[in-house]
Amino acid sequence: MHCTDEQCVETARGLLADSERVAIERHAAECPQCDRLLRFWRQVVQTARHDAAYAPPEGVVAATKARFGVRAAEPAATGFVTRVQTIAATLAFDTFEHALPEGVRAGGLVARQLLYEAPPLVIDLQLEAARPAQRIRLAGQIVHTEGAPTGGPGAEVQVRDSSGAIVRAKANQFGEFFCEFERRDGLSLFISLRGGDRVAIPLDRLPASN
Repeated sequence: MHCTDEQCVETARGLLADSERVAIERHAAECPQCDRLLRFWRQVVQTARHDAAYAPPEGVVAATKARFGVRAAEPAATGFVTRVQTIAATLAFDTFEHALPEGVRAGGLVARQLLYEAPPLVIDLQLEAARPAQRIRLAGQIVHTEGAPTGGPGAEVQVRDSSGAIVRAKANQFGEFFCEFERRDGLSLFISLRGGDRVAIPLDRLPASN
């Protein structure tokens, strides 16, 4: 009589009494079919234990939650709860990705220029290391490529981590905004648009102080 899947699973998980486990292992040693089945379930159990023990870096988890998390809006008078759609902007230009002048080290950069596209919007950003240490200045401009004011003048801007907003700002009539915040991992910039959606931009590789 061959071993059942249940017997092989319990053997692989170490749930059987020693006498039952020894009997199954002895049978599997003499039966190629049961040996393959037992080895298969031992591999499944080993893989499951490895996956359960894996913990991704905290910075990666925080950045992912901040960038793709969808937050519920406050219930309206109708009693319905709306959902905010997060649009990931596409990086079009980054000074950190271009060749540096001879003698300049990347680790000593104190400013970073970025250009993101989230059609029909273009977002121009400049990140600078500020004093005191561990602070970052962020200046930006939101431009609507079709000339409409959507998302520019008066747009709400937030720098967030997984726990919520760190700092808030509002764009002026030209779509310009400015804020300052403390350097930390897992930060993202969110720009709220008319209609409820928002654009998300990761704030990683922050400039370093000299």
